[in-house]
Amino acid sequence: MKSLLKFSITVFISGLLMLTSGIATAAINSGKITLVHLNATVVGRDMCVRMLPGLPGTGWACVYNTNLLRTQTTTLLREAYEQKKNCAVSWNSNGFDGHANILAAECF
Repeated sequence: MKSLLKFSITVFISGLLMLTSGIATAAINSGKITLVHLNATVVGRDMCVRMLPGLPGTGWACVYNTNLLRTQTTTLLREAYEQKKNCAVSWNSNGFDGHANILAAECF
């Protein structure tokens, strides 16, 4: 009986871990930035980019004001666009407008 209880607890905990592990998973897209969008009338959002290959969903990834590194991230992406560098952006959620919410960016 004790081994059945231990097995049941192990299965239950494993199931919980599987459910919660997907929440923190970040998506990543790499490519060239083909379009930069700035719109001062959209409150709470800084720069948005489109990339080739394309981003999933709406095709846009944006830097929102909730990003603590939004100034640095925006500068990095703008300079990468101007210099035609490749970039990788990652996100784990979408913003209020459905676009990918950029958490991190790396350009090379």
